[in-house]
Amino acid sequence: MPDELPVLRFSPDYAAELPLWGVSLSQLDLPATLLDELGDWQQQFNANFDPHKGWSSEAIKSEWAELAVSLEMDLRVEIDGKATLLVDLWPLEADDCEPGRRPSGMSCGGAATAPLTPTRMA
Repeated sequence: MPDELPVLRFSPDYAAELPLWGVSLSQLDLPATLLDELGDWQQQFNANFDPHKGWSSEAIKSEWAELAVSLEMDLRVEIDGKATLLVDLWPLEADDCEPGRRPSGMSCGGAATAPLTPTRMA
C-alpha cells in the first residue's frame, strides 16, 4: 500500500497568520510570493469578518471568495505530490449569522469552535 500524503487544510481562522493547517510549511517548500498572498487573504478575513455579525460587506465577501479560488489553484499546483488539499471556506456560508440562526456552540458559518493546529513552523 503506498504511503498516504498528509492533508493540508486551507481554511481561515481568527487571528491566524496563514490559513494553512495540518502540515509543516517546511515540508511543502511553498514560494514566498504564495505565502505572502495567503497571508494577505487571511488578513482580509481578520479585518472584515466578525464571528457574530459575519462579513462587513457583500463586496468584500465576494472579493475574498474570488481570491480563494485563485489561491486554491496555486496551492494545488505547489503541493502536488507532497500533500492532499482540503479546502474549508466556512465563512462563505456565514449569511445567517444572527443569534438564534446558528447552532449553539458554533461560530458564524457553522464551523465548530474547536481549536486548530497551526502549521507555521520554520
